[in-house]
Amino acid sequence: MASSGLGDELWAFGSGSLPIREKICRIHHGVPRVIDAAPFYARMRDAPASPLNIEGAACVRDRLWLFHRGNTGPADVGPAALVVPIDELRAWLEGRGGLPPIEDVCAYDLGEVAGRRLGFTDAVAFTDRVLYVATAEATANAIDDGAVLGSQLGVIGRDGVRATPLVGPAGGPVKAEGLALDPDRHGRAWIALDPDDPDQPAVLLDLEFISPW
Repeated sequence: MASSGLGDELWAFGSGSLPIREKICRIHHGVPRVIDAAPFYARMRDAPASPLNIEGAACVRDRLWLFHRGNTGPADVGPAALVVPIDELRAWLEGRGGLPPIEDVCAYDLGEVAGRRLGFTDAVAFTDRVLYVATAEATANAIDDGAVLGSQLGVIGRDGVRATPLVGPAGGPVKAEGLALDPDRHGRAWIALDPDDPDQPAVLLDLEFISPW
């Protein structure tokens, strides 16, 4: 699942990895409205001609970047951002326009860990760049969990992608699943770590950027 703030609304997107996950939830003043968005998900799936697993969303000026993780199997196009005009998506969700176009599909090579490629797990706009987290996991599809091999924190800018490995407090591999900038503290962000274990709590990292990002 992915979410993004748009003005005074929050939009949450199902991953699209199963039919039940082809929904968009718009939350306005605390009131949720769930929309069946199967036609939009079909269009997203057709754009890269690949199975789909949306895990991040970022508002980049007047465009919404929806981040496909790239872990659905051998036919997967790999990590990619699908670019959609926000106004046209909003009009379609409100029944005022046709299905919005997928203007671009930007594929990224985020590297590998132990032979498994890293894939997007969340993203957020940051000035004129996009910050993201990505994880490599030993699984053959987007549904089943597998052994976590490593994660990274990266930035997409005009000059391409820069990234650094992301490890847990004990120094071992972690599954980074959520990223949010702190609105009250410049240069700080929160990263959620998912242990994939119902007997262990999730971990929230308080991150400080100490070099130019």
